[in-house]
Parts: sequence; structure tokens; C-alpha cells
Amino acid sequence: MKKLLSVFLIFAIIFMCGCTSSYMDKTPGDVIPPVQDSTVSVSSLVMPLYFRFYNEPMLIRYSLTVEITPHEQPEFYAINALLSKPLGQRTDFTYLFKGKTKLVSVKSNGNYLYVTLSDDFYNDTLGSNDEETFLNRRLAIYSIVNTVCEMGNHTYVQIYIEQNGAQLRPDSYSVGLQKSQTDSTPLGPLSRDTSLLLTPSTVTKIALDYFSKTQWEKLYLYLGEGSTKLPILEEISQKFNYLDLKMSEYKVEDNYTVSEDGKTAYVQVSFKIRNENAGYEVSNVPLQLVLRGRTWLISYDSLLKHLGVLE
Repeated sequence: MKKLLSVFLIFAIIFMCGCTSSYMDKTPGDVIPPVQDSTVSVSSLVMPLYFRFYNEPMLIRYSLTVEITPHEQPEFYAINALLSKPLGQRTDFTYLFKGKTKLVSVKSNGNYLYVTLSDDFYNDTLGSNDEETFLNRRLAIYSIVNTVCEMGNHTYVQIYIEQNGAQLRPDSYSVGLQKSQTDSTPLGPLSRDTSLLLTPSTVTKIALDYFSKTQWEKLYLYLGEGSTKLPILEEISQKFNYLDLKMSEYKVEDNYTVSEDGKTAYVQVSFKIRNENAGYEVSNVPLQLVLRGRTWLISYDSLLKHLGVLE
């Protein structure tokens, strides 16, 4: 019995000695800081960030390695990366913020993330006219929403703008999410919007719209090399102007298929073509797209084939 008591006392002393190295002498109610080295642990995380595709009304996904610390949730660093001034010039995407908008706070509650931006947001997203301003703000809002939602921790994002010390929900019309000011309401929680993303289907819809408007310079942004090299813009413009093809109607299916290697996609399309001599209709043909970098582009060969002008 004495032996057992002695063993118990020894373990008790060891336990007390071990505990004294983990706690400081603090009064009840004080926050107890860790005793270990207070150097912040920095790690990195690859994040899906969304930027504007050229000056188009679309968002392009860009994976960027961002340094994070345990003091803030990853979404804090992702949003700050979107708000920051660009570190270098890129040709395929445009930063939606001019570097003045500040991230005031980020708070999480289940599937919801509450994001408060400084009121510099309004000046930071001004365009050359009202239409461009509303587009800038809509894309800016959804660059945050789509980035956060694709990180996988939240389904909805509520945006607030801090004004005179108060966190307010912006007016939907003022940020380009309502067409009429009369029917506008305070902005509510938003979820990921796929209509702004460069999927094979949305790329095809935009490209055929530019073709129907004979905007060859815009169309060229969505064309890629197929089995042959893509000609320069001037050659393509001359070719289409010479052929004088007018696309009066077109239809693009929302669904598409992607090859096993993930480098080719097919979208079902139909359209009507006419020129000064005749007209014809193309129904339910598979238009090929190729993945170039981070963007789906229409195969130039495939487009010519279905237009009936492949040489």
C-alpha cells in the first residue's frame, strides 16, 4: 500500500511540473497567451481566384498560391488577393479593383460568409459610362462570390459596404444586379453564378453572338487553334468580310461533353447563314472547343467546317 501511495505521489509531482510549463500566472477571466514562440506560422494555399476576361463581360478562373496564417480564415486572404493591385501585367485577364477598396471584415456563420468592403468600392469600380460601371460592379461582386464559393467552405456570400461606420447592404441597382432602380432592393446573399464563367457553352454563345454582329475582333478572343495554326486577326477579318456570311439566328445547347483528357469539348449548335446569293441552315452539329491555358476556345477549323467554308 505504501508503495502504491509513493508511486501515486511521484506521478502527481510529475504531472504538476509538466503543467507549470504550459500556463502563466494570470487572473481569472484574462486571455491566456501561448507560452511557445509567438512567431506567426505562415503557410500557402492554392486558391481559385476570379478576374475579368480581357474587357469582356465574363470571369476567368486563375489559380494563385496565396500565403495564409491561422489568425484569419483562408477567404480573408483570397478576397484581399482580389482587391490588391496587380503585381504584373497579364494579357488574358483584367483586375476588377483599382487597389483602393479595403476588406473591412470577414465573418462566417455556417454556409454563409459575411464580407464588408470599404466604400471605396464605388469609386474603384467606376467605368467610362453607366453601363460599364454597372458591369464592373456586377463582375467585381461575383469575382468575390464565385471565389469564396469555390473554396468549398461556404455556399452563400453577403456583401456589405461600410459607410460612416455602419455596415450596409448595397442597393442592388447600384451594383449592377438590378436593371430598374424602381424595383431595386438591398442586396441579399448571393451564390455562385455559372452564367459569368467561361464554360464551353457560354464561350460558344458569346462567340456566335459576335459572329452574328460581325464583330471579328471580339470573336477572335474566343477562337483557338484546332488541327491547324490560327491565322492572325487581320486575315480572319478579311476572310469573313469576303465571304459576307450573315448569321441571322443561332441556338446553343447548355449541355456539353468533355474528352477524357479534359482538353477538348463539344457543344451542340444550330444556326442560319445567308449571303447575297443564298442561305442555308445548320442543325444540331457538334462544335469543337479546345482548352488553351485556363480558357475554352472554339476550334477555328471546326467553326469553318460547320460554316461550310473549310478549305
